[in-house]
Amino acid sequence: MLNVDVNQLYLQRQRRLTSMMKSMDVSAVLTPDPLNIMYATGSRNMTVWGLMGPSRFLLHFADGPTILFEFNQGEHLSESLPTITEIRTSTGITAKKTPHYMANNQKFADEIVDILAKVQGRDSMTLAVELVDFTFTDALRARGVTLKDAMPVFQYSRMIKQPLELDVMRYAVKQVELATANLEDAIKPGATENEVWSKFHEGLIARDGEFVATRLFQSGVRTFPYFQESSNAVMQAGDLVCFDTDALGVLNYAVDFSRTFLCGDVPATDTQRRLFAIAREQLEHNAANIAAGRSFEDFARRAYDVPER
Repeated sequence: MLNVDVNQLYLQRQRRLTSMMKSMDVSAVLTPDPLNIMYATGSRNMTVWGLMGPSRFLLHFADGPTILFEFNQGEHLSESLPTITEIRTSTGITAKKTPHYMANNQKFADEIVDILAKVQGRDSMTLAVELVDFTFTDALRARGVTLKDAMPVFQYSRMIKQPLELDVMRYAVKQVELATANLEDAIKPGATENEVWSKFHEGLIARDGEFVATRLFQSGVRTFPYFQESSNAVMQAGDLVCFDTDALGVLNYAVDFSRTFLCGDVPATDTQRRLFAIAREQLEHNAANIAAGRSFEDFARRAYDVPER
């Protein structure tokens, strides 16, 4: 069980975002990214759907209100969050959402401008935006809004973790490890890759994870070259089985690690043992180079030199 006050977690993250906005001279941000909405407020609703295009929006001021634009009839989902000042109904502004998207862009731009004018003053309206279409940004500019890029604001905010985030990350990693154990238990000769890979999804969702971002699960001859996706290929005894988690876990914390298993109760071949030895040597070498204050570039230069063969 996750023993964290999630409302305090959300408040810590929002304060971090606000601090970053002020340091970057950004007075307001508007995002439809469901992961950034979750980061800034804790509001979660149809995450995968939201990744397919602008659907919900968050307008957050460094000195002012935090307004969530939510799906029609979904406003109640975030009413208890201490991070949100006001909840409004979202407007569909893409062709995927409605044939009236052109008019809706104008309508939503009017709504945003009305809010900006009240908080910032009509002569000094500035807004950092991300992941919206030109139709909408053009409408904002036509109404006198100076636009900035919101993506760096969120990314730099999320780079530095807050105290409660560390506890949640440890918990999220543990849940993905348990889901990986479900997958490992299902590996057997005669099973298909998709059948086994589905056990990871089952374990992740059962532990309140969000989704898996890739299909990086393959066996036997399909393990090289890499990046082949999970399929209906049937596993054979003695196959190596390779796996990347690429999971968005508890409270949207990403957990990404790789594992390789041996299918069936058979001894590993000499080649498989050699590969295992190289992998272990690489892991131990790189782990020994982790040090406080070391730059990523320095770490990369010291990294294990993988042999050609």
